[in-house]
Amino acid sequence: MAQAPSTERYIHTTQADGRLLVRFIARRSDRSLAAEAATVPTDPAALGVLFAPVEEVARDPAQIAALVACVDGLSLRATPANVRSIRLTSTYLGIAMEDGEPPPGIRIEAWWIRSYTWLVTALAVLLLLTGIGLLVHMDAGRRLLQQLKDLRQQEGEVQKDIATLALAESVPLGVLERVVPGANGGKPQVTAVWMRPEMVEPVAKAFGTKPEDAAKGLEAAPLCERPLRLAPGGDGRVEVTFVPSIAEAEWTSSTLTWWREPATKKAAEICRRHGDMRVRLGLLYAALADWNCRSHQMFAVLDAPYEAVQSVLGVAREDVGPACGKPTGDLPPEVGMDAWRSHETRVTIASSVVAGFLLPLVLGCLGGCAYALRRIDQKLSGWTLEPQDGRHALVRVALAAVLGGLLGVVWTGGEPVALGGFSLSLAAAAFFIGFAVEPVFKLIETKVIDALIARLGKPTPAVPASPPQGG
Repeated sequence: MAQAPSTERYIHTTQADGRLLVRFIARRSDRSLAAEAATVPTDPAALGVLFAPVEEVARDPAQIAALVACVDGLSLRATPANVRSIRLTSTYLGIAMEDGEPPPGIRIEAWWIRSYTWLVTALAVLLLLTGIGLLVHMDAGRRLLQQLKDLRQQEGEVQKDIATLALAESVPLGVLERVVPGANGGKPQVTAVWMRPEMVEPVAKAFGTKPEDAAKGLEAAPLCERPLRLAPGGDGRVEVTFVPSIAEAEWTSSTLTWWREPATKKAAEICRRHGDMRVRLGLLYAALADWNCRSHQMFAVLDAPYEAVQSVLGVAREDVGPACGKPTGDLPPEVGMDAWRSHETRVTIASSVVAGFLLPLVLGCLGGCAYALRRIDQKLSGWTLEPQDGRHALVRVALAAVLGGLLGVVWTGGEPVALGGFSLSLAAAAFFIGFAVEPVFKLIETKVIDALIARLGKPTPAVPASPPQGG
């Protein structure tokens, strides 16, 4: 009686599985076809059923049973790998396989796993570079704030030295300036004349000041406060031209600036320190403004999805101003735009947001990527790759990102996270939590959820009844 075609197909595929297992075990340095495992048939007659003609095996039920037993024994020796995982892993690694292997379906599954793996790898590299960039950016901000603190302390020491300096160790000096705006957006043109002793009285009268009050003003003029534009080299933002004199009719439209210049070596050293401090503070505030500008651009990138949704919905959006941002409200009259852009308060706020929320999200997601890639590597080492491993990697990364992002909500104080006998920064803790998602969820289920359920299930104590009032 002829066997059904389905039986022959089953025998053919089972023999192919057995031959694949034989090759797998024989080619592994940690596997052997020796006889110490009783479940593995080593008798050549028993293994011969794997190579017998399909029609011959199909006509003999005993050979069918022997074929199944042989494949089952070989499968036990190949544990934890199985026929499907061996085929899938070999295809993923591009290892040549004999006997018509692998089937077309395995090739498609391997392609999808490889695609998901490359996607997770690219995401991990992007997150790593983003995390390093954020850490470098935050470190630069912290260093700028520390330098500002040190410079202000040094500035206080210089001001103390200036206050204790005798008046006789300095001489008054002044300059009369006329400022003309630059043509076509060019630099302003400053025409300046050094004040001579004989000019003090007529200039004071022109400005409506009594000569005796002008003399008092000369004594009270600040030391080492020469305008930066008049210093050697200037400040590059204006062009200053010194002239012998300015017509008296133009005095009232000019600006008169007085200060005191050093007259002794000690005063000159103090002024040198004061001038150096002014330059360093100016450079530092420029660096703070640049740091704040980069922070604004970074957060503007994060706002892009929100702005895209607004654009789709047709919601009117306010003008965000220049590339470095602008305040949402009017600044006080005494605060200029340059001061707002370089103020250290914005550095502190941006650093807190990045360290408390953005970095934990990035590093938590990076931890999930590291776990997913490590899991794929373990599967490849054990020849246990499965079709769902690619999609599982993306789900794992998403869960890690959720836990990492929520970590900043749980620890809002910015203090280190204590784990055992050591402490970790919030960002480092987010990475490890993203890497170990299962223990964290198990902790939530066994500790937090159970405590909430116990709390909600606890009966509310009854309010004692009021005693009856006496009649």
